[in-house]
Amino acid sequence: MNEKAIAGVALVVSLGVCLGGLVMLPSLQNADEANRANASRELEKARRLLHKYSATVELAEGIRIELRNLNVDVDIEDEDTLLDNAGADYDDYVDRAQEEYPTKQRGVPNINQGIAERDKLVQENARLLDAALSAVNTATSTAPDLTEAHKLKAAIHYAKGLVGLREALASRALAEAKRHELSDLANIVEGLSSSTRIVEMSGIDDQIAVLESEIQRQESIVAGRAKAFADVEATIQNLKQRLKTAEAQAAEARSVVEEINEQGIDFASRENAEQFAKEYAQATMSYRQILRNVHALQRGSYPFAEMDITEDYTTAPYIENGSRENLTVSHGLSHFVDQWSVLSIELEKGQQALEQLGSHLADMKSARSQYATEEERNARAIEQSRANAKLVLNELFELETEAIEIENDALTQFNSSAGAARQASQSAQGWVRTAQEELQKVAAEAQDSSAYSARQDDRWLNGYAKAMEADAELAKAWIHYERYAAAKQNAVVFSSTAEILNLSVTEADPATELEFATEAYDDGLQAVQTALTTLKQAHGDTGSHWTLTAQAAGTTYVVSLFDKEGFARDALRAYRSAIEGRVDEPFAVPFNARIHYLEGR
Repeated sequence: MNEKAIAGVALVVSLGVCLGGLVMLPSLQNADEANRANASRELEKARRLLHKYSATVELAEGIRIELRNLNVDVDIEDEDTLLDNAGADYDDYVDRAQEEYPTKQRGVPNINQGIAERDKLVQENARLLDAALSAVNTATSTAPDLTEAHKLKAAIHYAKGLVGLREALASRALAEAKRHELSDLANIVEGLSSSTRIVEMSGIDDQIAVLESEIQRQESIVAGRAKAFADVEATIQNLKQRLKTAEAQAAEARSVVEEINEQGIDFASRENAEQFAKEYAQATMSYRQILRNVHALQRGSYPFAEMDITEDYTTAPYIENGSRENLTVSHGLSHFVDQWSVLSIELEKGQQALEQLGSHLADMKSARSQYATEEERNARAIEQSRANAKLVLNELFELETEAIEIENDALTQFNSSAGAARQASQSAQGWVRTAQEELQKVAAEAQDSSAYSARQDDRWLNGYAKAMEADAELAKAWIHYERYAAAKQNAVVFSSTAEILNLSVTEADPATELEFATEAYDDGLQAVQTALTTLKQAHGDTGSHWTLTAQAAGTTYVVSLFDKEGFARDALRAYRSAIEGRVDEPFAVPFNARIHYLEGR
């Protein structure tokens, strides 16, 4: 075969080989590069889904939490009931929302439409997060060392954890309201407790007993006076009758004396004169005795007394049985008439006093009846408050159980976020380590222009992955802090209200709550310590970027919440250091607010 022929055959073979190589090139392409390309597509898909989620989730969750804080039941399905119970609150909220976030939408939906839209947003957000997580899981399964995929996975889990955290905070806000209700009920019961002993504390029973005793005494006095009055009245009637008879006798005796005087003395004989004298003496004596009896009946007398004949007749005293003392007195009509007047006045006064005492007793018994009615009403109010307390306590525990279940799911998400961030950190470290190893294979004079030279300085990738891990740990710490704070508040409330509200230890045990608080305290500080340790590593790989300084300040602040006030000063210094020279920047607003709060503590 001539040279031209050989050359021709060689050319054909060469072309065939080249064409075959071109045909087979796709199948020979590096499988790892193909996987990374597929992973990049899934990663971009996940990024877009997560971005779309971020645009709506805050509004959806914000509306729901705001409505729940307004005591709006967002789960009522019946439209009429929903509008009756919550329409006014919702309309007020929408009006404020329209002022703060003006929209071009015309017309405002009613509350039922608002709740339906909220449900759709929540469902859409959940779908977006699940879809983004599915996409990023596909990316990490095809390219396990893709740092950005693990970082995005950490961000998705973090977002899912935040949704749960917000829901749990809403439940805990309602639980806090229940704690306030318990305290309010205890205050009501405590305020009414003394009012269930109004009768006892007023001493009205003793006063009534004293008054009744006084009335009995007064009745006895009045009865005595009435009897004395009746006796005197009977005596007066008797004396009047006797006096009338005596006066008649006196008149008759006087007429006898006058008749004898009219007849005169018959001086014809001595016997007649003596007879006149005898008759006249007897008549006058009888008349004087009768007059004496009349006078005694009118004025009284000493019936058994006589004049002391040993004394001058004109001044001689009366004596009885030889004694001037304790003379027997027989009172006359004038005495009993005077006594009747006195007794009449005393009897009237006694009866008036008795009437006044009776009226006073009636008033006091009426007051006691009112006190007793008030006691019964207060006792019923206390009983109702204690019954309500048991209902409120059950609602409190239901809300806290709900919050804990949601928090447990959130903790799972934050753990997954931290795990994904650690994977991102390992991938970032592998990326730098591979660059350093490959750079050693490059000739010294070509190293500066090698791509590996720039890659070996990508330690910041690891730093930000560590910062994401710290974020997840800090979120866990917040959950534990919420549990710690809630349990401590429960312990305080139960200690101050359980006895007042008749809540048993099995119903409201401060010791159990303190155990929960201690457990949350330990878990929270452990999460914070992990976050701080992780942030120290992040600082080294990011050149102590100010955002990480602020992040560390926030972590220190969380430590201070666990009753470690000294850390508040450290957090304050760290916040000031982080925004030094950036105080007036828009992004510094929340940090300035936290500084202002810490300065006021």
